[in-house]
Amino acid sequence: MAGNRALRRMAAILVADAVGYSRLMGKDEENTLAILKDYREVTDSLIANHGGRVFGSAGDSVIAEFASPVEAVRCATDIQLEVDKRNALLPEENRLRFRIGINLGDVVVDGNNLMGDGVNVAARLEALSQPGGICISEAIYTQVRDRLSLDFFDLGELKVKNIARPVHAYRVPLTSEEQIKSPFRGLDVFEFENASLFFGRARAISTCIERLEQLASGGKAFLLIYGMSGSGKSSLLRAGLLPSIVRPGAVAGIALWRRCLVRPSEGPDAVTSLGTALVRDGALPELAQDKAETDLLNMLRSNPERAPALIRQALGKAASTAGVSASQARLILAIDQIEELFATETEPGSREAFVRLLAVMAGSGFVWVIGTIRADFFHRCSEIAGFSALKDGLSNYELLPPTGPEIAQIIREPARATGLRFEETTDQGRLDDILQRAAAADPGSLPLLQFVLDALYEAGRERRLLTFAAYRALGGLEGAIARRADEVVDALPAAIQAALPAILRALTTIRPGDEAITIRPASLTEIAGTPAGAVLVDALIAARLLVSDEDVSGSVVVRVAHEALLSRWPRARDIIHANRSFLEMRARLQTEAHRWLSDKKNPELLLPVGKRLAEGEDLLLSRQEEVDDQIVEYIKASSFAQKEKEERDRQAERTLIEAAEAAKRERLEREAERLEAEAERRTLAAGAATRLARRTRYAAGIAIVLAAIAGVGAIIGFKGQREAERQAVLSENSAMQAKSAGEQAKAAAEKAVEARDQALHSQSLALSFMSQQTAAAGDTETAILLALEALPKNMAVPDRPYLPEAEAALYGALFAHRQIMVFRHDATVTYATFNPRGDRVVTSSYDNTARIWDVRNGTGVAVLKGHQGAVVRAAFSADGSRVVTAARDGTARVWNPATGEQLFVLPLIGDYQTAIFSPDGSRILTAGSKGVVIWDARTGNQVVSVQGSGSSLASFSPDGRTFAIAQSGLFVGIWSAENGQAISRWNVQSFPD
Repeated sequence: MAGNRALRRMAAILVADAVGYSRLMGKDEENTLAILKDYREVTDSLIANHGGRVFGSAGDSVIAEFASPVEAVRCATDIQLEVDKRNALLPEENRLRFRIGINLGDVVVDGNNLMGDGVNVAARLEALSQPGGICISEAIYTQVRDRLSLDFFDLGELKVKNIARPVHAYRVPLTSEEQIKSPFRGLDVFEFENASLFFGRARAISTCIERLEQLASGGKAFLLIYGMSGSGKSSLLRAGLLPSIVRPGAVAGIALWRRCLVRPSEGPDAVTSLGTALVRDGALPELAQDKAETDLLNMLRSNPERAPALIRQALGKAASTAGVSASQARLILAIDQIEELFATETEPGSREAFVRLLAVMAGSGFVWVIGTIRADFFHRCSEIAGFSALKDGLSNYELLPPTGPEIAQIIREPARATGLRFEETTDQGRLDDILQRAAAADPGSLPLLQFVLDALYEAGRERRLLTFAAYRALGGLEGAIARRADEVVDALPAAIQAALPAILRALTTIRPGDEAITIRPASLTEIAGTPAGAVLVDALIAARLLVSDEDVSGSVVVRVAHEALLSRWPRARDIIHANRSFLEMRARLQTEAHRWLSDKKNPELLLPVGKRLAEGEDLLLSRQEEVDDQIVEYIKASSFAQKEKEERDRQAERTLIEAAEAAKRERLEREAERLEAEAERRTLAAGAATRLARRTRYAAGIAIVLAAIAGVGAIIGFKGQREAERQAVLSENSAMQAKSAGEQAKAAAEKAVEARDQALHSQSLALSFMSQQTAAAGDTETAILLALEALPKNMAVPDRPYLPEAEAALYGALFAHRQIMVFRHDATVTYATFNPRGDRVVTSSYDNTARIWDVRNGTGVAVLKGHQGAVVRAAFSADGSRVVTAARDGTARVWNPATGEQLFVLPLIGDYQTAIFSPDGSRILTAGSKGVVIWDARTGNQVVSVQGSGSSLASFSPDGRTFAIAQSGLFVGIWSAENGQAISRWNVQSFPD
């Protein structure tokens, strides 16, 4: 039996294997074999130089034995460094890298061959190393750690295939070691260059390619892929379909593919986005050789039927350069996220032009068109003329969530390709199995799965091990995004965290049609316009929660990495919910402004007077920096047009009233003139009669005297006397008639004045009534003018009767004019004050709340709930971004006035009488029965305190460096706001009245 015993010995075994060999052989066999032969000469020579012997090789692998572990490790490092030097001379796509594993163990000798666990462990260690790296066993580490100037990284005990016991391994970091990036994409989409790591969608890829070939043979090569958000449509298009289609030989008869990838939102409109993408490198830059980009865009917009001829010509040039027939050249046009046609404010004509262009290209015979769209937008394709016909039949493909086995590939294959392992324990099982079951239970979890896998990689990259501990720390599949986002934000100072609501408002919008929240790209200058905003945006981009890119104009555009962040992060959900009314208003105004501009600023499309215009004007007052220039121009034009109209209406009303008054005055003046003329005529007549009677009496008297002197006969005298007496009577009668006529004329004039006053009285009553009605309708300015018209212009010399009703109408209109809004609580209001900008009012009340009001329309902005007693004081900070309240529950609280969110509570120190901000907003001063305290307005930490008893009142100095205290019945003093030291103090004494 002893003669048949196998020969054994200890040996250091080195196993090296080339990475990417199969890929290179599939691409270029002859060149790859030549490179491998050159590298093998290097490895074999170095093995021999270090006293080793090659005893096994198979294509791209080498197995060698060494008597010395030290020489085995030295040989491995020399191989990696020499290969690294040679790789530097080759293109990236032609480079080979080696993984090396080394073990010291007992081996079985079989002629020139060696076998046994000593060799098997070395092979397993090779699989654990990174390309360009070295992995050694603990036995090797023990022999070389004190003999070689190398670093060693402990990987711990690892379970490896077909080895019963765990293997304790170490990694030898080298500069030649390839810096492997995460094989998982987090919230990022898989791109074309990530195709080697894109798994789990082989069935969808083959089905789509077969469908496209069938559609192309039928003369319409258009395929629209639709699926729920998070189903992986973009990754399927970019990393699955495009690489598979353009691979040489993938489609029979096609020798040259050019590809163009574009999103509709990359430019100001979809046609511009497509035209700009067409002339990029890798697409058809030949188009720009024959036609300027501006001319190309104009042609694509106005005459898309000419596009196929230009593309055919450009493809012909590309084919000629590549040395293939023009008939074997094709363009694949990939339109990702077509839902952006609906989510952005694009005029219908632009959408129709884009779809018409796609249809023309798909029917050209040499362009394949593939698009992706979210399932919740799929039904809206019918809103665009021609789109339904383009996508019907075989031209649409629904991408369903991956199956269980497909999810397993998505998890395991990228890890296997990069040498990552999943932890396995006896009580929990394998981590990859846990991940698979969790992802399969949630159809929309693909983004979460990639995010968790990427985070697990970052936690275990050194050991190349994805662990349960890291998974638990992340919060599992469901809580990973929220926990990571909170960690990023919470690690920053409070002042920077405060910029988050504005950033989220800029990056989200309300989708037209179904009012759903969706992603909104925003320029970097828009969302990082403040120092705090810039820091927070940088942090979120670094955490890959936001992504940035350049648009067609070269400007940096930022967007949320994936909608899962909005739906799975509670903080983001709460902020968006609190700002929903703003998002709705901005989206509506954006659409209306775009329509107005598209219709050449048609005045009929401006905002109507009333609530909508008031909301727009308030938006400019409160958040103009958060809306684009189109909206600002639209609101200002609407406001200006309304002011012009109001002025024209007021002028017309004034003109109408003045005309009516002038007509009335003219009629009254004519009547008065007629009456005065009649009175004057009668007065003149009466005067003439009086003079006639007087002359008659004088004549009679003279006649009597003359008769007596002349001695005329008695009879003649008697007759003369009688005649004289008769004439005297007649004269007296005429005088009496004249007097009566004068009195009648005077009475008529008085009646005319009385009639005029009665008419003006009636008019004033009517104007007073009109003033009251107009004020009740809200037009207080017109009401004031009507009331003034009803009153005398000068009370000293009144031009119309004074009416108490007119004065009452004037005071009522004036009061209504000053009382713009009424703000109501459920109990008595204790305090009210404006914010610094004057567009908000905060009120406090015995109903235990404070409320923020919109001054322009009287609507409530936020209710500040939390106090357990009457709120007696409220104040805005200097910039209006915070509100402090004081209540009889003994607390002061700090709030966000935009959302109503309570930021922090100041501790109980007694009944508060005062709660105010310092002039610069950095401190809060509270004063109550137990003294005065100054707090840090950002953190709520106590800074300075002054103890006291009894009720205290306090106030900051204008520069905020000192504060004054008045404690009832005791003293008045001034203290330093920096250290709380008393500066001056005066005792006071109160006296009874």
